[in-house]
Amino acid sequence: MAQNSDIQALHDQFQSLLQGHDNLVDALGLSLEDILALTLVAQQLVQQGQLDDAQRLLEGLVAVDPENPYLHTCLGTVYMQKGMDEDARAAFGVALAFNPEDIVAHTYAGELALEAGDVEAAVEHFQKAVELDPEGKDPFANRARTLSYITAHILREIETKGPQVLQEILQQAQQIQQGSA
Repeated sequence: MAQNSDIQALHDQFQSLLQGHDNLVDALGLSLEDILALTLVAQQLVQQGQLDDAQRLLEGLVAVDPENPYLHTCLGTVYMQKGMDEDARAAFGVALAFNPEDIVAHTYAGELALEAGDVEAAVEHFQKAVELDPEGKDPFANRARTLSYITAHILREIETKGPQVLQEILQQAQQIQQGSA
């Protein structure tokens, strides 16, 4: 029963905090600049290898500003680095629901789809990222261009030589990653 009273007290505190404000960002007095500064802190944590701390910070920012697509994209990238692919897919999905023109989210969503074997979804995301950058200036759109080209090349190889070529390509890629090619 003590838990119910704790929950009620937390609810009352939250309602008191929100009183007179449209959202939690306003209630806390945070500006967009404040939120962006905190995302820079999260990026520094990632660069320092402190992925758990970056994840907690970004999850907190998403809780405070849940309609900010940039925060969802940032969180998705941390989830990807941690191998939390389902969570990353969900974060990119939310980012794209709020901002369908997010090149970074499209590129990473395409990579995740490709890794999961969903070539059709991967190609759709890569194509969208490329369409959003017709001048070829965005590094993530250029990454999507490269991945789209590689994917198309692999599919042509499979059509020409058969499905066994995929195993050969994967073995070669593993050798390259291990530095023995």
